Amino acid sequence: MRILALDTSTLTGSVAVVDGDGRALAAIGGDPSAPSDRVVTLCQAALAEAGLAARDLDAIAVGAGPGSFTGLRIGLATGKGLAYAIARPLWLVSSLAALAHDLAVDEGALIVPVLDARRGEVYAGFYRQVGATRVAVAPEVVLPPTALADAIAAVAVDAHVVGDALDVHASALAALPATVVVHRDGPRTPSALGVARAALAGDRRDRLRDGAPTYIRPSEAEVKYPDGVPGALRR
Repeated sequence: MRILALDTSTLTGSVAVVDGDGRALAAIGGDPSAPSDRVVTLCQAALAEAGLAARDLDAIAVGAGPGSFTGLRIGLATGKGLAYAIARPLWLVSSLAALAHDLAVDEGALIVPVLDARRGEVYAGFYRQVGATRVAVAPEVVLPPTALADAIAAVAVDAHVVGDALDVHASALAALPATVVVHRDGPRTPSALGVARAALAGDRRDRLRDGAPTYIRPSEAEVKYPDGVPGALRR
């Protein structure tokens, strides 16, 4: 099995090709959340590095969010277009789950990936390491960084926290209890390799027709205009 995976949930996006065991055949980092043709170029480069053509792939895996609204739409559109063109399934996974797959800890330990959500908030997920996979033990949330300690305590006493929110919200997260291990040298953002490994460990359901980004919270426009954008602004 060969899978092309991509994640554009943050400004540091990536594309990878892996085999059925999650071993990397090619991995390219960059900034695919800028124009969509850049994502396609990175996909082509990853396939060339792996010595494969698109038709050699068995599935496409995409990090569906949460993250940058624009980046998520670009990544999903690219994944859907490629999956449709080669008649292969599209697998979607949480970008937070992908980040959790990028950190290896002790068996059974809780991993809490945290990404900067802007507006003074963070996205957080809660995953238990079970062998090579990460199992969600609580819903993903968006919350002020000062509320993270209580959110973790509601799930477990001990935890491992990783992600770029540790840098962006360093002062607010400095009060995490001593039972929480802060991986400041760990991965900062989700990787395409993490997406692929999360997809292989998931249900592998084809989301080509119904796949949509996972935003977790409403957009600024939805908050400002809960009843829809006024007609005058649509003109």
